Amino acid sequence: MVDVAIVGGGLSGLALAHALTRVAPDLRDGLVVLERDQVAGGHLRTERIDGFLCEAGPGGLLDSSGSTLDLVERLGLTARITPASDAAKRRYLLRNGALHPLPSSPPALLRSPLLSAGGKLRLFAEPLIPRGGSEDETIHAFVARRFGREAADLLAGPFATGVFGGDARQLSMRACFPAICDMEARHGSLLRALVARRRAAPDPSRRFPGRQFSFRDGLGELVAALAAALGPVVRTGTSVVAIERRDDGWRLRLESGEPMDTAALVLACGAQTAAALLRDIDDGLAGDIAGIPEPPLAFVCLGYDEAAVGRPLDGFGFLIAGGERAGILGALWDSTIYPGRAPDGHVLLRVLVGGQSDPGAASLPDGTLVQRAHVALRAVLPVTRAPVLARVYRHIPGIPQYTPGHLARLRRIAERLTRHPGLFLAGNPYRGVSMPHCIQDAAALAPQVMVAARGRRAPQYVSPNP
Repeated sequence: MVDVAIVGGGLSGLALAHALTRVAPDLRDGLVVLERDQVAGGHLRTERIDGFLCEAGPGGLLDSSGSTLDLVERLGLTARITPASDAAKRRYLLRNGALHPLPSSPPALLRSPLLSAGGKLRLFAEPLIPRGGSEDETIHAFVARRFGREAADLLAGPFATGVFGGDARQLSMRACFPAICDMEARHGSLLRALVARRRAAPDPSRRFPGRQFSFRDGLGELVAALAAALGPVVRTGTSVVAIERRDDGWRLRLESGEPMDTAALVLACGAQTAAALLRDIDDGLAGDIAGIPEPPLAFVCLGYDEAAVGRPLDGFGFLIAGGERAGILGALWDSTIYPGRAPDGHVLLRVLVGGQSDPGAASLPDGTLVQRAHVALRAVLPVTRAPVLARVYRHIPGIPQYTPGHLARLRRIAERLTRHPGLFLAGNPYRGVSMPHCIQDAAALAPQVMVAARGRRAPQYVSPNP
């Protein structure tokens, strides 16, 4: 019998196992991470192909002063950190077939053609708008209430796509971006909150304020270092097909037929996988978890001769304005964000396809996805020749969507978990989809799992806020 079994060897599962070895070193010999794929890491995977450095999932970490940088330091990766380039601060929006810089300041917004004169006046009237909204207010409704419908129709969609690959009209603002809602509650105005933040003394612990960072060989370094630090704790190529409750804990049945008993069980897998495992244990709990959508998403990495691209790639990339039909969700200019990710004389781009608005697209054949991405880029940049590199990475399931009702769902899940001592949920379906969220969640969850593993009952950790 093991003390703790973690089902899922993505970032959340690995980070939780690593946190457990720190808060309770004596648990290490009784700790196991079960990952069905042959390599741990989940969506985080980096490949070097013909001189191109391709990311299968997220491209970088946003600056975080807490658990993330602490973990990076403990893994000995601090010297490997690569900040995003200054050019990556410039971002574009595709509207009416053309790229427009997203304004980075109020004066730039006044000069921008993205909004009409009336739309700009309404936006700058935001400090006069009273606090409001509800727990289930959508992202689009929040932006419309604070900044006007024109701004919401134009900008709320890219805002949701950039983080969730989702639809701003189908995502809960408070569940997705609680910090922004808290800014409104505290300051009464987002513009006033931004002014207050600029006036505040800088946080000395923030190494890369406001800037994304990665590692020299990509984000795959992070999960590789975690897996190496855990060693034999991680068992890859191991699928869990069923679980059952026992008097002294939990029994897992592996695909190989091998049973495994554990005092504490953590499901750090996708929502639909967790729901399937829990269906015979608690149908209500499984139903709530299954209600978290995970629409498929695909990243298409395309490498080009630099001379074949019809304009400088002088920014982070572009997202798609509301109402624009492009067949893609946007594109990241990876070799600009992190110089050196393409061979000399070449550039590397990643195109996002699918997500909540077009879930079937991620399942199209590789050749179809590559052609769709290439055609979309050719219409915007334009590109005069075919790519010299093409690689498709599918995420099925994809990014969890925090739809209206998500916070109420989390409260129901928390109540249901109290009926199942020793059972925990971790990962991005619940309390935040970003990598820092997953790392922070693992650090908070570890002491709770430790107590359960040692045979003392503890309240299960499922916060009502992501």
